[in-house]
Amino acid sequence: MKQIKQIGSLVIQEFTPEHLIVHKSLTIEAVPEKIWATISNHHVFSKWMPMVSRVEVNDAHALGDGTGCERTCTFGSDKIQEKVIHVEKNKVFGYCAEDTSMFKNHLAVIEISRQGLHSTVNYYVFFKPLGMKGFMMKNLMLPMVLTRALKNLNAISLR
Repeated sequence: MKQIKQIGSLVIQEFTPEHLIVHKSLTIEAVPEKIWATISNHHVFSKWMPMVSRVEVNDAHALGDGTGCERTCTFGSDKIQEKVIHVEKNKVFGYCAEDTSMFKNHLAVIEISRQGLHSTVNYYVFFKPLGMKGFMMKNLMLPMVLTRALKNLNAISLR
């Protein structure tokens, strides 16, 4: 997979030493502002991200743009803590997840670029897979989940 050093003004190596693991892209029939309204609203994350059944938000440490906001995402019986680490409104949204038994050094970045009345949304995920669960996550689960997430994001953006 291609080495990516920067997305927008987010320098990858400032948040993870890992290389790109999964990248999915989709052209969505909406302008960036409409897509941004969905991805930056943590309370609707479970509506477009497959397997997430609940999101609890703690924005006590968040800056005005949302940087620093923390969320706990429930996947079945598992919970993962995530923190927003980078925001470029209507363009780039980056978050890190705490280390788990499946991965460490996680960074996910959603990049939106305008294409006339449409937008291209790129979803990048960097992490170090750990053990068999991490291998399965990297090669099977995450590619399918991100593909479905982008399709769900498109459906929500059409409303």
